[in-house]
Formats: sequence, C-alpha cells, structure tokens
Amino acid sequence: MNTTPVGMYPNVEQSPVSPEILGNFRWVMDVIYNPYKTKLLRDAEKAGCGVLSGLDMFVHQGAEQIKLWTGREPNLALMREVVKNRLTNDK
Repeated sequence: MNTTPVGMYPNVEQSPVSPEILGNFRWVMDVIYNPYKTKLLRDAEKAGCGVLSGLDMFVHQGAEQIKLWTGREPNLALMREVVKNRLTNDK
C-alpha cells in the first residue's frame, strides 16, 4: 500500500517501488487518486497483481465531510461516478 505522494500529479511517472518486486504481491493499493491509475498501479497490473486506487477512499472522505457539514446523506455512487469521470476523461 502506497500512502506517500510519490506518483501523484504532476509527477505521474514516479513510483515508490521497483516494478521487479511487484510480482511478489497479490494486491497493490495506491491511495493517490490523481492520476486514477498511477505508475505503481500500472506496473502492478503488468505484474499480475490486483490493484486498488485511492478513488474510493477519496469519495468516502468527501461523503463524510458532506454529512458533517450538512447532515445529509450523500449519493456515493454519483460522487464516485463524477470523480472517476473527471479523473479519467478531463485531461
């Protein structure tokens, strides 16, 4: 699990680990959400790992903030769709 800013926009070609070691893991998570698929995640997919991006963590943090500020329950599916579309299509 990467919880550092290594690989975050604009340094999208950086990774905190060498691609050669990724084959030792079944899953790799990167809490970075911009870009949606970091170099670490792309390398992990090539090595046959399952991958998890930081998108869901980002969306759930935002949803909790909305609940705290407004007392309303946000639409998580809509939030996830909007954020994912923005990160994958608006470049």
